[in-house]
Amino acid sequence: MTQRFAIAGFGWSAAGRLACAALLVLVAGCGPVLRNGTPLATIQEQEANLSASGYRLQPGDQIEVHHILDADYNAVVVVAPDGRVNVPGIDHPIRAQGLTVSELTQEMDRMFQKSRSLAHPFFSLNLRGFGSLQVFVGGEVQRPGYLELTGSRRNVMQVLMAAGGFLPTARTNEVLVLRPMPDGKQEIFSVDMDKVLHGTDLAQNVQVAPLDTIFVPRSDIANVDLFMEQYVRLALPIPVQGNLVYQNNPSTSVIK
Repeated sequence: MTQRFAIAGFGWSAAGRLACAALLVLVAGCGPVLRNGTPLATIQEQEANLSASGYRLQPGDQIEVHHILDADYNAVVVVAPDGRVNVPGIDHPIRAQGLTVSELTQEMDRMFQKSRSLAHPFFSLNLRGFGSLQVFVGGEVQRPGYLELTGSRRNVMQVLMAAGGFLPTARTNEVLVLRPMPDGKQEIFSVDMDKVLHGTDLAQNVQVAPLDTIFVPRSDIANVDLFMEQYVRLALPIPVQGNLVYQNNPSTSVIK
C-alpha cells in the first residue's frame, strides 16, 4: 500500500505550510489501531472448543426442569443476570452461566444428593428459550449504542448490520472486539471485515459473546479529512489556491 501527498497551486501561507507538515506527520503515523491484542487464532480456537462442547447457558435463558418421579420439583427457571438459577428444593442459587444443559443437570443432581432432600434426583432439563444477546457497538457505524438481540448467538457482521452498517469513514479492515472473560478480566482482538465481505476469509466473522463491545475505528483517510477540516480549513486562516491530494491505492481522496 502506497501513500502519496501532492500540493498543487500556490498561495499557501507560513501557517499553511506548518499545517501541511503536521498533516504529513499524521499520515506517516497511520497504521493498525490495535498494537497488542489477543491473536485471532486464539479466539477461533476458543470458539471451536465451545462449539464442540455444545451450547453454554447465558443470562436470560429459560430452562424447563422436570423431575421424573415428583412433579413438585417441576419448574421453568430463568438464568438471572448474575448467571445463577433458583431451583425448587435447593435453598440457594446454582451457578448456570457457562455450563451446558448436561453439566447443569449433573450439578443439580450433586446438590440434591448433598442436601439429601431427594433420594433419587432423576432430573431432565430442556432449554425452552434463549435470552437476549446484549452487546455494545460504537465508532463508525450508523447507529452506535446498546443492542439487545433476541435469539441464539450472532456473529460480528450480523451485529454490525443491526447497528445500521458501516459509515463511509469506517476502518472496515480492523474492527475491535472487547470481551469480558469469566475470571473478570478482559481480552481484546480485531477482525478484518473486508476479508469477510470479499469472501476471502470468512473465519474472521467470529461469534459475538454476551456483553461484548464492538468498536469500529476511523479509517486513515477519514482521520486525514478530519485533520484538514479542524486544523486547516477552520482553525488556520490559510488562503488555499490549489489542491492537496492524498492517494492511498487503489482509492484517491482529493481535498479542495
